[in-house]
Amino acid sequence: AAVRQAAKEREVEQKMLESDQAALMSLLAENEKRKAVGQKVEEERKKQFQQMQRLKNKAAKEDRIEQRQYNRQIRDELSKERAAAERKKIENAEKQQQAMVLNEKQKALKVEAAKKEKAEEIRYAEQYAAMLDKQEKLRAEEAARVAEKQKALEVIGAA
Repeated sequence: AAVRQAAKEREVEQKMLESDQAALMSLLAENEKRKAVGQKVEEERKKQFQQMQRLKNKAAKEDRIEQRQYNRQIRDELSKERAAAERKKIENAEKQQQAMVLNEKQKALKVEAAKKEKAEEIRYAEQYAAMLDKQEKLRAEEAARVAEKQKALEVIGAA
């Protein structure tokens, strides 16, 4: 009877062990499922994070490209403005140079005109002096003729 009792107890213990083992296996399986679900969730989270990073990087790259284009456009506009200012400066310098040359020509023409005017005045003065000399000579000749006639009249009158 004691042997049977011991065998029954062993059998009960064996069933309890098997039952505990089945429960453990079930828990292990459930734990594995949770781990698998957790890994899937974590992988999905990583994928989403990577996707977000890619989108952020793409947006940042587009921003940099836009900024470069904007900067290039600004540089081009500044270059055009500088070139226009430089051209204007050169044009103004050329105009100033032309004005100076024109001014010098005008001065030279005025000097030339003054020289011609002076030469004409001198020529007129010389012509006038020559005319006066001629008139003086004619007067002297006339006076000499009058004097001769008077002498002749005196000689005739004295005779």
